[in-house]
Amino acid sequence: MAEGLWGLADHHQKLGEIGKTIKCLEAICQSQISFLPLVEVKSRLRLAALLLRYSHNVNHAKSHLERSLLLLKSIPSSYDLKFQNYSLLSHCYHLLASFPPQRNLLVKALELASSVPQDISAYLWSCNFNSQLANTFIIQADFPSSLSALESGFLSASHICFPELQVDSLFFIFALEVQVIDLCC
Repeated sequence: MAEGLWGLADHHQKLGEIGKTIKCLEAICQSQISFLPLVEVKSRLRLAALLLRYSHNVNHAKSHLERSLLLLKSIPSSYDLKFQNYSLLSHCYHLLASFPPQRNLLVKALELASSVPQDISAYLWSCNFNSQLANTFIIQADFPSSLSALESGFLSASHICFPELQVDSLFFIFALEVQVIDLCC
């Protein structure tokens, strides 16, 4: 049944019928039939991404992502899904100006990224989470913590020899230091 609804959701999305796509995915999430946790997680993740992209219903997207994160706790691997979930949920918290929960979530995401096999994906997610964390700290005017997060992101980019990310991190570190100097003077 879930495969059929996913197929129908794909069809509607290709036609640009986002409302119908969302309804198909909602049907999976609200079904009385018990699906495998991975089916529900993927459906909720896709649904939340659509809600964030095409609507202003951030709270609805956030609730799907929070439920998905709970389901992911029972799945020992699926790191990419966990990282996607953390990133989108962090974005929701940012849009809702819920910075303490966002910060806590990003710390958990970074802990997970450091505990998994250190491949390119883990380092890229670490860069992403450190960037989001630095942004959260900047909004809260915690410049030393922001600088620390940016430096950690730079180190992650260095591990995988990703010069574009290294330059981005260095640029933001420089810009932050200039901003701090301007505030102090």
